[in-house]
Amino acid sequence: MINQLKDRVFEVIRGSKKDVSNSLRHELIDTFSVAVAFVSVLCFPTIWLRSEYFLADVTHMGYSALLTIYIGLAIFRRHFSYCIKAVFICLLPAAIAMSGFLHYGLSSLGFFAVLLCALLVMTMFGVRWAIVCLLLLALLMAVIAYFTVTGGASYDVNMNAFNQSPIIWGTHIWVFFLLSLVALVCIGWLQYAFGLSIDDLLKNKIELKKATQELKEMSFTDYLTGLPNRRYFYEFSEDVLALHKRYGGACSVVFIDLDFFKKVNDQYGHDGGDLVLKEFSGFVKERIRESDLFARLGGEEFILLMPHADSSGAFVFVERLREALSKHIIQVVKDATIHVSFSAGIASLRESDTSMDDIINRADLAVYEAKNSGRNCSVIHNDAPVH
Repeated sequence: MINQLKDRVFEVIRGSKKDVSNSLRHELIDTFSVAVAFVSVLCFPTIWLRSEYFLADVTHMGYSALLTIYIGLAIFRRHFSYCIKAVFICLLPAAIAMSGFLHYGLSSLGFFAVLLCALLVMTMFGVRWAIVCLLLLALLMAVIAYFTVTGGASYDVNMNAFNQSPIIWGTHIWVFFLLSLVALVCIGWLQYAFGLSIDDLLKNKIELKKATQELKEMSFTDYLTGLPNRRYFYEFSEDVLALHKRYGGACSVVFIDLDFFKKVNDQYGHDGGDLVLKEFSGFVKERIRESDLFARLGGEEFILLMPHADSSGAFVFVERLREALSKHIIQVVKDATIHVSFSAGIASLRESDTSMDDIINRADLAVYEAKNSGRNCSVIHNDAPVH
């Protein structure tokens, strides 16, 4: 039963089933039912061996009937609803508390039993019902105290004989031990469940953080080439622009457009075109600096951000890249290989630039100039094409 209870706990924490929480509650209440029945069997001899009673009076019969009910509840626990079992479990310490106050006054273990009753109600029904239970028990204790004080009630128990009886000592120690054990189980159960909840919360937080990071990377990454996309490029480049505007230094943008890419799609299909885009992306990415940012804007258009590089330095790099690409063979289908080229427009940061769009627009104009000059060339904005 304990192992089944632990399995239910882990299933609830993992949230694997919708009805697991209800099963867990039933497993917990069944465990308490068996535990109370076991305590009841142990308490039967002490009820009839109490030194101050040797005749079958109302107290003996009441306690005996109550314990018999709990033994029956444990035996036939599968036939009772959760609420019935939980209410009876919570009523046991309440009955012990009120009986103790009535028979022994403040010398009983009544207050401890009241606390145990509240703990059980909190475990079975929640904190709100535990508060209601405490208020009701406090009201009952106030009524007993009122009639005891105003009515001058006296107890017929000889306290000297009561305290000198080994059976009384054994009974109270045994009952106190069992009640303490049940209280510790309640508190331990709550601590165990709370610990699992915290662990699960931390695990979910880590998984959520990981999932958020993955979603962020997906939103900033081009699905085909794996390069940063337009959104990421603009966010990153604006930060770079701000740094260069503040601290100075050169910064260039290279706008790249693959030549005659539509012919590749028409001749080899979109699969062949996608293969060319991925091959070209990897080719350029292997040759840029760590500080550079190479991104795909869309279609066959790419853009390269080169911090700390003026237009002349960017032009030299792009020309080396263009020359190397002319020797690079791309196999688009099983028996077909092609060479590709690109047209590039280069623009550098000016003091008058207020945003990265100013530089990109100039680089875009330079690309059109390169295309009009026969393609497969690089153009620095406002300069003549270089082949």
